[in-house]
Amino acid sequence: MSRLIASVESEFTSLIAQHDQTIWTDPETGFIRRSISPPAQTLAGEVLKCGIPPAQTIEYKMPPYPGLEHHLILLSGFLTLTVDGNTHDLRPGDCLRYQLFSGSTFRTSDHSGAEYILCIL
Repeated sequence: MSRLIASVESEFTSLIAQHDQTIWTDPETGFIRRSISPPAQTLAGEVLKCGIPPAQTIEYKMPPYPGLEHHLILLSGFLTLTVDGNTHDLRPGDCLRYQLFSGSTFRTSDHSGAEYILCIL
């Protein structure tokens, strides 16, 4: 949704102080998303810092549009990410690069949540 809103805005703010970064929390899963570098019409990417509590599964049926490029860097915890039917177990410091053409599933372990940076292009 943030990408759609930004697509109609022609200007962007160069510096986004931490206190100005939008934070959204999913009340059902506890998923937290901080928009570090929000999308803008004249910029190619978006950067998010995300956190998922332990023992959570978050499923996305389809990407906003086919071929959306993601670069996910796991900062802490453990994350199992299934993209287009392929499952990847990520540990801190791992980077998973992918393009979305179908659904994806993010799963944390029973004992550990996950915190990661997600760059979307």
